[in-house]
Amino acid sequence: MDKWIVLAAWAARLFFYHGCMKANGVLLDDMVAYIGTTHSMVAWAFAIQSGLAFLCAPVGSALLKVFTKRQLAASGGFLVGFSYICYGLWVVSLWQLFVVYIASGLGFGLVTLPGYLNMQEHFGTKFPFMLSTSALFEYIGLATLPPVLQYLEDAFGKKDSLIIFGAILWNMVAVGIAQKPVKRKALRKGVTVESTDKNTDCPKLQQRQDEVKKATIVGFIEKHIFPFPTIFFHDNIMIFMVIESLMLYIYISWALFLVSLGTSSGLTAEQSVFLSTCGGIGGFLGKVVAIVLFHLDKMDAYTSCLIPFTLNGLCLFGCTFTGHFTFLAVLTFVSGLCQAVSSSGMFGLLPSMVCNHHFEQAAVMAYFLDGIVLQLGGFMSGFIREKLGSTFYVFGFDSLLCLVAVPLVLRWACTSQPKGTKQSP
Repeated sequence: MDKWIVLAAWAARLFFYHGCMKANGVLLDDMVAYIGTTHSMVAWAFAIQSGLAFLCAPVGSALLKVFTKRQLAASGGFLVGFSYICYGLWVVSLWQLFVVYIASGLGFGLVTLPGYLNMQEHFGTKFPFMLSTSALFEYIGLATLPPVLQYLEDAFGKKDSLIIFGAILWNMVAVGIAQKPVKRKALRKGVTVESTDKNTDCPKLQQRQDEVKKATIVGFIEKHIFPFPTIFFHDNIMIFMVIESLMLYIYISWALFLVSLGTSSGLTAEQSVFLSTCGGIGGFLGKVVAIVLFHLDKMDAYTSCLIPFTLNGLCLFGCTFTGHFTFLAVLTFVSGLCQAVSSSGMFGLLPSMVCNHHFEQAAVMAYFLDGIVLQLGGFMSGFIREKLGSTFYVFGFDSLLCLVAVPLVLRWACTSQPKGTKQSP
């Protein structure tokens, strides 16, 4: 029963996080006028919130040495709701806006890492399938929370609507409380919890642990603070991280500039917005495809990256050569589908890339890089758009990154790295 509660909590976290990110669009124009600043500054505050939800993963990992997953996630959930209540009561200037979004981003981050780790502990080899299944709630949140906030703003005004919205987000506290630990089975006589925790399923790590017993600074750091260098004993983990970063950069750039692509292609405002709908429908179906692939144990380097990256690169490149609405809608639909399959595949395959001992460190690294790329993707794409004068160049660069990823994926796929979703030895 506990694992289903943990699954429901993770689905709720996806619902609130992605819905909240999308709901920021409801506030954009109002906050620009209310504070008297520019769209770029308010959008930057939004980006900081979404990025910090991943960037603070190392902080969360350190805090997990002191607090339980339940305590940390519940505290993060409280911070999210409290930040939005302060948003309504307090924010009248730009610096206050940044403080509120930084605090809420940290809150989301404190919920994210414990929930992800707890999902893996409870579901083991079924973790990728369950992770992909819960990802459907991203789209429910995207479809639900923005109109809820818009209704509250129309009915109660900006300040009161944010206070009520913050109270709704306090349901994230329940997400934290639901982080139930895995029940340990009774150990045979003479075996203690401490002795089992010292064992490792990574022979190279055991050899390294013997080496770092020497009195060196690097050895002290690896033994007592963060065993970061030892994670690279696993084949392809660095390639995996680079591919994931490219995937997220392309997604952020695509999501931010899709409407701009439509207007640059000569479409009407309504048609340009509909491109986002086509991409969203494709993304939802992509998540369903990922669920099926994980269920059949067919998700590997080919199905999660090689095929999606190749098709997505062709779609993005094709978008720069057509101004026909139907063609753009079809290309956007396929692009959204490919990116959804790749996203679910990468996050779901992470446990198969490392041993159990290194899974937490791998998750921290992945989330930290995701946070950086969330900032970099928007900034670099905006820079390309501003300097070269057209959104076509943004999509052209994204298609080039897809081509860059292909040889990396082939390097991963053609080695002895196990396929499927079983844990790496």
